[in-house]
Amino acid sequence: MFVGASTLMLDGVAVAADAVNGWAWSDGARGTVTLPGQACTAARASSAATVEVVVTCATDASVPVVGP
Repeated sequence: MFVGASTLMLDGVAVAADAVNGWAWSDGARGTVTLPGQACTAARASSAATVEVVVTCATDASVPVVGP
């Protein structure tokens, strides 16, 4: 599980963390994500999709846990 903020970019466009039409951690311990619904459709429609996940580590214990 990751502590901090996570952002997923698909072809340079931010995708919402949404288990129905965005993205979700399928295995946060291994850094694996799933692109369901509309995000999957967009990735498949791209001739050369670029997916970038940026995880910002928390430096403060008061930061909420993000992930599964």
